[in-house]
Amino acid sequence: MELHIPGSWRRDLPKATKEAACDRGAAALLLPAAAFKQSVAELGANLPPLRRRWAHASWSTIARRMVDVGAATSAASWDCL
Repeated sequence: MELHIPGSWRRDLPKATKEAACDRGAAALLLPAAAFKQSVAELGANLPPLRRRWAHASWSTIARRMVDVGAATSAASWDCL
C-alpha cells in the first residue's frame, strides 16, 4: 500500500500517518465497499457476525471499514480475555 502514496508525500509524511493510510488501503482491498456494505445491511452493524463473514480481516479492520464506507458513524473493537 505504501507504494501507492506519491513519492514526495511518502518521504515527508510522519510514520504514523503513513501507517494509517496503508491500513485504510489494505482494508479497502480486503473489504470491497459494495460487498461489505451489503454484509452490513444483511447482518447489521454487529462485529461478531461481520467477522464470521469476513474472517480474513481483523476486528479493528472491520470496525474501521464500517466507518469508512458510511455503514456506521463510529465503531469500536477491543481485546479482552
